[in-house]
Amino acid sequence: MTDDGFVGVDPVRQRIKDLNALGITFAAIAEAAGLNRRYVHQLLTHKTQWTTLEVQEAIYSIPIPVGHHESEWFDQALCKGTPLDAWFVDEPASTIAEHHQHLEQARSLCSNCPVTQPCLAYAIRHSAVGIWAGTTEAERHHLKGTQNEHIKVPEP
Repeated sequence: MTDDGFVGVDPVRQRIKDLNALGITFAAIAEAAGLNRRYVHQLLTHKTQWTTLEVQEAIYSIPIPVGHHESEWFDQALCKGTPLDAWFVDEPASTIAEHHQHLEQARSLCSNCPVTQPCLAYAIRHSAVGIWAGTTEAERHHLKGTQNEHIKVPEP
């Protein structure tokens, strides 16, 4: 910890990843810790190296759920084990071409995935941040607002 109350972000980042691996969405982690979802995204994508002790304590105060795994389908996802930054298009991207290239790389993996439908439903239901089922947040927001009978969003 620094003299002015800041701590290194790596343990916080790892705790967020561990909670997410248990099926807790980044949005739910942010809400439970009283943080902005974008700030959690910045912590995950290495846009900051330091955070406050209060943020660290808030993240570590989120209990690890016993038997919680709403997303059993995730074990079959092709993206399992890929680096988290593969699913976040930097904002703002250095160039439009880099933005599209990053998005297309993510979509390429999703296009062959056997669990795209439950992934999309999960992302819509939980207002997930980043790319899920080959869709961006804006695309999912549009899908959520339409009556698309091909997108089934089951209740938990």
